[in-house]
Amino acid sequence: MSSFQKKKFSSTVPGTKVSLQNGQPLASTGNSYLDALLGGGLAIGSLLLIEEDKFATYSNSLSKFFLTDGIVNNQSIFVVNLDDDPEEFIQKLPQVCKTDTEEKLPENIPNKSETSDMRIAWRYNSLPSMDTTQKSLTYFDSSKRIDREMLASSDIEYFKPIDERLDSPTEQSFHNSVYGQILVNLKTKLNNSKFSAEESDGAGKNLLRISISSLGSPLWYDDDFLEDVCLFLYCLKALVRTSLAVACISVPSHLFKHLDDSLIHRIRNMVDYSVELESFAGSDKETNPIFKDYHGLLYIRKLAAVNSLAAYNPVTRDLVFKLKRKSFVIEKLHLPPDLQEIDTKPDAIPSMSCGSSSKKLLDF
Repeated sequence: MSSFQKKKFSSTVPGTKVSLQNGQPLASTGNSYLDALLGGGLAIGSLLLIEEDKFATYSNSLSKFFLTDGIVNNQSIFVVNLDDDPEEFIQKLPQVCKTDTEEKLPENIPNKSETSDMRIAWRYNSLPSMDTTQKSLTYFDSSKRIDREMLASSDIEYFKPIDERLDSPTEQSFHNSVYGQILVNLKTKLNNSKFSAEESDGAGKNLLRISISSLGSPLWYDDDFLEDVCLFLYCLKALVRTSLAVACISVPSHLFKHLDDSLIHRIRNMVDYSVELESFAGSDKETNPIFKDYHGLLYIRKLAAVNSLAAYNPVTRDLVFKLKRKSFVIEKLHLPPDLQEIDTKPDAIPSMSCGSSSKKLLDF
């Protein structure tokens, strides 16, 4: 008898779920459409890179959804934002709305008992029926702000740089002390048994969501930025990999081309997932009738295999997005059919014959 036993995975961390592909626990990005593109969500211990649109409008929305989902599930939050006050950034998170809605079948659709005697689709009778009822639907309303009471009861840590230089080895590894201060604070935060990835009974476990906004903006830049940012992401990945944590990092990739064309490729190598947002605002595509119903294009730049043999492969990578009041929708790009008139008359083929009655290019 074989001693091999299939390992049963269970999600003991609140607010996480188990992947159907490989059984590893996943954390939501805060957007169900983006979760589906990544294979169900973010693997615990992974880094998500959001390459910002030109005005950082839609990338900020995804970052806010990421943080709001953590607050809803009573998870810990670590916020880094040098362009804006992190406390004010948290105050601008969308409001959480929960509704219990039931979608019923239209009257003209027969029920299961009426379709059980169908002869054409007889082999579908043995399949389970689709559940058309949705309960406890959670969504975020961007037009309203999150409740202050919910923020007060949440475990949120705001990073604020200090001018004094620390004497830790991590601090001395960077030319810009801000990177070292972030890693020191994160290491102190993760030095808790509830964020430990070691196997246990699961009691008291929790997930830490790390949000770093606009990494590489002018406030981050100095003469040694190219060296510091890659080393920082390498150290951050090592911390997250060994803990119950996920990180969402947004970078202004459109500014990196003025520094080094290869920088964005090096940054992508340091993360596990990477998506790029291209906004139509201020471009020729904004007036193009093909994109009139959308706000921009979404590119999947990287999907890594985290704790699995192969990475998830989405059905399509031709994607567009639009930001609504209560949702950030990502859809497949459907181009309209080409309805231009096609000339069915074949072009006259040049001929060398002398007896042809029709006038052609090579006739004598």
